[in-house]
Amino acid sequence: PFVQRKQGIPFRFNMPHAMSSSARLLAAVRRCASLNGARRIARYASTYSTHDSGSSIEKSVFISQSTDVFVNLALEHWLYRNFDFSKHHVLLFWRNDPCVVFGRHQNPWLECNVQAAEKADIALARRNSGGGTVYHDNGNLNLTFFTPREKYNRRYNLNIITNALFRQWGLKSVINEREDILINGDCKV
Repeated sequence: PFVQRKQGIPFRFNMPHAMSSSARLLAAVRRCASLNGARRIARYASTYSTHDSGSSIEKSVFISQSTDVFVNLALEHWLYRNFDFSKHHVLLFWRNDPCVVFGRHQNPWLECNVQAAEKADIALARRNSGGGTVYHDNGNLNLTFFTPREKYNRRYNLNIITNALFRQWGLKSVINEREDILINGDCKV
């Protein structure tokens, strides 16, 4: 497995003045999600963890330490296969070096110029979930919310992000009818 829990190892989230914007967003989301506990995941991810007050559901935020798309997709898959989400909700943050990620049912040759991507040394990867083709690089922060299927609430998850954007930077954002996050009416986050 790519992740092993080590109990009792403290992990502090330091907030230096010169934090990257993705690190500041991570800190803001962590505050918004009320994830105050701290433990460390060995090698590939760090985690913050707490129990929901009045509930037996544990909530954790995992932060991948890798920028390799294949490691991150494997970590995402490992979390999906190894957690009981009825008792443990998870939010995974991850960034990738330049790559193109395809949905489960997409044809790479119809979605992008495969030869140009290979020539530019841009990795091509397929994720296990559906959805569209996306370009990733270190300038974007990817989030994966893991909850039981019957409790999945996209709007609730998006509100965690919009609240973090407002608390950290004072950015007023809206969730449109397509469930995209928009800033200034037309800038998609």
